[in-house]
Amino acid sequence: MRGKSVIMKIVETPNIAIISKDESFHAFLKYHFEDCYDLHHIENERDAASKVKAMQPAIIIASNDAGLDFLVESKSISPKSQRILMTDNPSKLDFEKAVNRAEVFRMMSLPFDVDKVSRIFDEATLIYAERIERENETERLRKVSQQLEFQLRQSLIG
Repeated sequence: MRGKSVIMKIVETPNIAIISKDESFHAFLKYHFEDCYDLHHIENERDAASKVKAMQPAIIIASNDAGLDFLVESKSISPKSQRILMTDNPSKLDFEKAVNRAEVFRMMSLPFDVDKVSRIFDEATLIYAERIERENETERLRKVSQQLEFQLRQSLIG
């Protein structure tokens, strides 16, 4: 399975930043996913930006309207992270706002199905890992190009 090998090669234990005051949601995630993911519960929204910027998590989960505003902000501070909006009352308008403003990967709402959440996390982590892989490959190719350019200039001079 290509996806899991890419994830494990690039992201050994994926980080998930959870920006929410909802302790029950955090407990749900911890109970079901702490063996697979490094979960970081950030209760204070004022601290979220600096923590997410330092962490560069594979996934950022935020809740409701304040969470949507943070997810919009997170696009610039952690652009490769996959953003998930957790909402109590999803609507088509909320979904459109989330996708258009925050480039949200998925929305989740109560009740949470463990298998569905697991698939969402796996898919989000795979996308994150592939972005990292593409970035690394681009950087490698840039260095090779610079080396070839240098060699060509040297051969033209000498």
